Amino acid sequence: LDEGAAHGRLGPRRLSPLVQWDTIEKVYPRYPTVEDVDVAPGDRSCWLDLRPYANTAPYTVNETASIQRTYRLFRRLGLRHLC
Repeated sequence: LDEGAAHGRLGPRRLSPLVQWDTIEKVYPRYPTVEDVDVAPGDRSCWLDLRPYANTAPYTVNETASIQRTYRLFRRLGLRHLC
């Protein structure tokens, strides 16, 4: 099999084209800025405790871990996104 024929002249075939970051920014939902949010003076001293909802022991992947290891962890946990 000819290498050029298998991959085409521009490299390996992709299932979908790459999307540039500026394109994502154009269509990403627009949320109000901090300056646009009106907070009453009495509410500015309030606290919202998110500790009951936060995971205190999240799964982490070392930056040198292989993509295979990361993918296996991702799939086994049924996750939908990585941060």
